[in-house]
Amino acid sequence: MKHTRWLILVALLLSLTLALCACGEPIERRRNDDSQTMPTGAPDDGTSGAPDDSAGDEGDETPDVCTHSFGEWVQIKAPTCTEDGEETRTCSVCGESEGRSIDATGHSLGEWMETTPATCTWVGQETRTCTNCTYFEQRAIDTIAHDYQGNVEGITCSACGDEIQASEGLSYTLLENDTYMVSGIGTCEDETIIIPAIYNGKTITVIGEQAFMDCSDIIGVYIYAPITEIQYCAFSGCAGLRTIKIPATVTKLFEGAFSACENLDSVYLDDFAKWCEIEYCCPDGYWYESGVPDASPLPFAKRLYIDNVYTNHLVIPEGITTIDKEMFSGCSFLSAITIPSTVNYMSFDAFSGCNKLKDVYITDLEKWFEIQFSPYSWSNSECESNPLFNDGRLYLNGELVEHLEIPSSVTSIPSKVFNGCQSIKSVFIHKGVEEIGVNSFMRCSNLESVVFEEGGCLTNIDIYAFDGCYNLSEFNIPPTVTAIHEHAFDGCGELRFELPESLTYLGVGALPYDMYETYEGCNYVGNWLVSGYSGSNSSVTIKEGTVGIAEKAFGGYDSSFTSVTIPSSVKYICREAFSELQTLENVVFEEGSTLHAISPYAFQNCINLKNVALPESITEIGYSVFSGCISLETITLPKSVESIGSNSFYGCDALVAIYWETEYDWVGRRWADDVIYFGKEELWDEDALADYMTNLFCEYSWEKS
Repeated sequence: MKHTRWLILVALLLSLTLALCACGEPIERRRNDDSQTMPTGAPDDGTSGAPDDSAGDEGDETPDVCTHSFGEWVQIKAPTCTEDGEETRTCSVCGESEGRSIDATGHSLGEWMETTPATCTWVGQETRTCTNCTYFEQRAIDTIAHDYQGNVEGITCSACGDEIQASEGLSYTLLENDTYMVSGIGTCEDETIIIPAIYNGKTITVIGEQAFMDCSDIIGVYIYAPITEIQYCAFSGCAGLRTIKIPATVTKLFEGAFSACENLDSVYLDDFAKWCEIEYCCPDGYWYESGVPDASPLPFAKRLYIDNVYTNHLVIPEGITTIDKEMFSGCSFLSAITIPSTVNYMSFDAFSGCNKLKDVYITDLEKWFEIQFSPYSWSNSECESNPLFNDGRLYLNGELVEHLEIPSSVTSIPSKVFNGCQSIKSVFIHKGVEEIGVNSFMRCSNLESVVFEEGGCLTNIDIYAFDGCYNLSEFNIPPTVTAIHEHAFDGCGELRFELPESLTYLGVGALPYDMYETYEGCNYVGNWLVSGYSGSNSSVTIKEGTVGIAEKAFGGYDSSFTSVTIPSSVKYICREAFSELQTLENVVFEEGSTLHAISPYAFQNCINLKNVALPESITEIGYSVFSGCISLETITLPKSVESIGSNSFYGCDALVAIYWETEYDWVGRRWADDVIYFGKEELWDEDALADYMTNLFCEYSWEKS
């Protein structure tokens, strides 16, 4: 143990001696920024490239770390279609560089170009080439259909001479013009009927009435004859018919020609321009108001081929002015259509059933505003005269119309002109526009803003004009508007605006419910009462300051009140405002009434209404205002009345006296040539006047002479 302690002591002394000797020897250290060395203990004057990170402890030095400041990436090798490129960037402090690869660009292929045309017997070829290198791709072009033509020799392909055999055994009838008509299936048993151009040396021009009616085994019909007419029910009931080829010579299609051809898949037309000129006819000159039913095969077809090329985008030729109901109704294959500037009329149901039709192309916006979309008013079937109806998008000269500016030449925005258009987001209306027509922007669900130029003269917003424009939130209604009609803004839940003081007529449902405010059971927008009474009181007093009672505001409601008081501020009572209120007995107009007009049917069929004294301010009584008021006994007409509509007191069987101290002579008119004249003295007789108005001359409208 003692020996071991000595050994440990000697080892410690030896280690201490070696350490002291090392302190006096020079040691080298490497500079951080290069490989030079310098003696330990040399002063650090900042040129060594190693900053002092010793935090105040002299002699305790650590290597520097550069905070790189890299420049822009510089390409040193450009990428190609198939090989990566390379780029670098360099630190401006220490000169260190780093690199990275640039992905290969891939081929930039051009358009397919036909290099070998296809024929009816040989496959063609088309090629596309990379614009940056020599790479190219090729693909085959399918053979084209034979161009079979009917002639004296038979039916041959004009390109390759291939012949097909015409159907034999068909029945023919010689016509007065020395041409033949196909009159029946005869003894022919072919599933595919091929009609030649010539029979017995004479031209075939007509497919007759019921010629192939109920021939359910026929799957195809190819007409190579110069047919001009396909007559009544010619192919009716051909349930198996899947393909038909119709020549450009056809000028007339008759009712029922293709009725019940429910499985028709493909229609081949030689000339679409000629097709657009076809006349649709009924036998014996009969005329259908709703169009000629089932005369065209297109409503049944799933595919259309024009000159043997499939198409779902139809381009109406320039020069066509009318699109009739029969032309495209039911064309389920149709996805796009181009309308030329020559079209000025589209029949109702012209595009009904075209559910895939989404893109409508036009070239002249002003001409689009001149189109008349059916002569009717508002029903959905009639709205389908516009190809935009099925949530379409409008393109003007190839550009999608999102921001629409009404042309300066337009003073009245026509009915249905943009009905269903989904592309329009905003509309600018110049100050010359006076009217916005029926359904004009109905269901434009992406429309957000309508801006009117200041100083405008807009007076009328017609029924359903903006119905269903769910996103419409901006509408700076001009102060000149006098009428907002039925459902004009129905469903525009985001919309808010103040009714103009110029307003004299407000239709039922014209404004969105979100604008309504309720007061004592009645709904108001501004100073207009818009919908009826929901309370239980027997009498209703309309809010003071109200200037108008909207169309059907109370009419048709299941209300139990018997009396209504109309304040002196009310100037206008709109159509059917109180109609069908069977409990209503008394209508009281406050003293000093400013009422100007009562619109048609305002009190129609108020069967318990007994006595009415109209205020002295009223000038106009619309037609049928009190018609059907079977309990009405007396009524007083003020001297201020200047016109009374027809049938105003029709059916008022209990009416025994009309008191009217008029100061004018009067004219009654039923038709232009049916006119009667009354002197004012004749009208002072209340009993006689009641007989005139309820019986003898109730169908006449009255005007002061």
